[in-house]
Amino acid sequence: MLDGAYPLEGPDYPWYPHYAPAMRDKFNRACERAPACQAIAGSSLEHIARTLELLRAAPFSAAVRHGDGRSMRFTADASQLAIVMFGGSPAHATVRELDAAARAFSDGDRLPLLRLMAETLAGVDSRDPTRSPRQFSAGLAAAVFCQDPPQIFDMSLAPAQRLIARDAQITRRKSEVPDTYAPFTIDEYRGMPLDYAFIDECVQWPAAAPDAPAVRLVPAGARYPEAPCW
Repeated sequence: MLDGAYPLEGPDYPWYPHYAPAMRDKFNRACERAPACQAIAGSSLEHIARTLELLRAAPFSAAVRHGDGRSMRFTADASQLAIVMFGGSPAHATVRELDAAARAFSDGDRLPLLRLMAETLAGVDSRDPTRSPRQFSAGLAAAVFCQDPPQIFDMSLAPAQRLIARDAQITRRKSEVPDTYAPFTIDEYRGMPLDYAFIDECVQWPAAAPDAPAVRLVPAGARYPEAPCW
């Protein structure tokens, strides 16, 4: 049994093209399975669309108490909604409550959605409260992510050259596949934390030494077995 298995090759892989379809399907299915939500015309993504329009048109500063009683300040905008929907933290509350919170927001009651945003921001920070690297090392996580899977730019380039390559790739993506992360734009998606948006995380990671061995994680011509993933 494999848990959280990812393919590590393919021309489109660095853009995580299955990320947004899975997110959309998650919320739509949750609505379909809840009688009160199902009774409302349209899919869950259609219910949320009006709130996304409002956040795009008029982002605003918010100060909200989250689960442990502390107040959190953030800008409520489209990227914060993206974090709730892609980050899915806290997982059950997010899937269960977002549709209703978004509908309340579009009707003028902001607080339920703002609380979900605050809970998500608190939840997607993987650091231990003591920031002990024994509990979670952001450096180790980045080292794995920046060396194992492919990126949208060539990791053998120096960081300054990678920035140029990244910007060129993003410009091309916006032109050719602008709905990669729909209903969010590519820029709104990039407003999430680096380790959730992925595509910008490694642009400043040190380049490998010229004599460093290059090992392919997936041998050329390899095929995945017909094994289930859970």
